[in-house]
Amino acid sequence: MCCHIIRRENPITPFKKKGINILNKRKRIYGINIRVTGAEKERIERNAKRCKLTVSEYLRQLANGYEPRELPNDKLYSLCRDIEFMREEYSLYDDKFARFLGDALDDIRKICNDFTAPQRSVK
Repeated sequence: MCCHIIRRENPITPFKKKGINILNKRKRIYGINIRVTGAEKERIERNAKRCKLTVSEYLRQLANGYEPRELPNDKLYSLCRDIEFMREEYSLYDDKFARFLGDALDDIRKICNDFTAPQRSVK
């Protein structure tokens, strides 16, 4: 594996928004270029996509000692919306069942939040 660090002191074409040079406002001005095999590249990109992160953010989290977590798929979020809708509908007729649905929804959200929170690697 080969690694190069690049720092852009004077960007050639700074992007300006309302007269402000955006590139001068960046906190991250260093670039790192690494050489990987095709299989490694595919694995990194696949893992970043599963975590819904860019490759840069995925590698940044790994470098800072975090284990990026795979996010639940869109079906789980759709299920939460459906439960929320049912809870609102049933609250007019059956308050006990609506509370049950609300508690189930809170449990699902807690599990998702615990599951998706970045974790420090233990080494």
